[in-house]
Amino acid sequence: MSFSSTTKHPTAIISDTTSKARAVGGGVAVVVDFQSGASSHVIVPSINDSGVMPTADINPPGGGAGPMMMLELNPQPLPPAPDPAAAAALPKSFRGHGTFIYELKETMAHHGGLAKMVKAMTDCGMTHAWLRVHGRSSPSGVQADNKKAVKALQDAGISVAAWGWCQGEDVAREARLAVQTTTDLGLSDYVADIEQEVNASDWTEAEVHDFLSAVRAGLPSGGGVAVSSFPLIDWHEPRLMRAASPLVDAFAPQVYWFFYPDKKMRREFGSRYAPESPAAYADLCLDRWREITHKPLILTGQTYWDEGGPHWDESETEIKLDAFLNDFQGWSRVTGVNWWHFGGSKAMTDKMLLSLQSAHAAGKFPPA
Repeated sequence: MSFSSTTKHPTAIISDTTSKARAVGGGVAVVVDFQSGASSHVIVPSINDSGVMPTADINPPGGGAGPMMMLELNPQPLPPAPDPAAAAALPKSFRGHGTFIYELKETMAHHGGLAKMVKAMTDCGMTHAWLRVHGRSSPSGVQADNKKAVKALQDAGISVAAWGWCQGEDVAREARLAVQTTTDLGLSDYVADIEQEVNASDWTEAEVHDFLSAVRAGLPSGGGVAVSSFPLIDWHEPRLMRAASPLVDAFAPQVYWFFYPDKKMRREFGSRYAPESPAAYADLCLDRWREITHKPLILTGQTYWDEGGPHWDESETEIKLDAFLNDFQGWSRVTGVNWWHFGGSKAMTDKMLLSLQSAHAAGKFPPA
């Protein structure tokens, strides 16, 4: 049987005579097993940016043998299209190829000093760096070292944005900390790391709004504001990022691929995403973010291995980075690509740097 929609989505088609069916289009199908009476729902994604018609396999609810029927289709809205004008207006620190700097002292030591750290970035064609300027409640690093690093990076043509961890405990105080630590370095662009429930952080939509409004008001005129957050946003209170969307210039999903997509992800979002593929995981995360915002996206990829279980190590990180660089085709979907992070604390090996240099030489990264 088939169900038509009055929206622009294709018709959804469910078989009522077989034990396995397929839904086509965009919406939420409520499926009932005729024999057992068990019911379940399946989300069928909207048409993606490339115009490919998405599908979702449906197994009988409750483990029944079918036949099945669809009772209801609630069409999902078409995902918002990327805004070309917004992308073009982004500051340079939110475009092109770049990296996070987590602990400046450790990162400099990892590369053999500040000058060699900067050269390693330029060798990879990096045009932006995001420097950690504060933690939960206080500034990060040594101010003199931070200032030297900012100058050295800028002298090399690398645009710098400040970033910091945002807890959601006292949003007025945290906004003041973000603005002060950014402007004290002569910077105007800021990236807020907001990850609900990580380190017991706790945000409401109103707090997200108030925090970002205060940061925006406190930065120099023309300063950029972005939020770095979870990769698969559906599973992490997307309402918070919807609240942030009107107040930011861009979002930076943390697409740390480990061994994703896993079985659970493919059951929920579709078998078209290849298992354990960094490129497929990036596509999945970008697809889901596009369901909640039209703002430009900056993809943060994985060059670290200090978490992820016993099977995720330095060698596996190198292998997966190469797989991403070889297989990912979605460069035009993002305004920037950067990495967590540039070294020290089990991140960024010499082999990874060579891989990034080769990718830069091949023209794979978005333009600055």
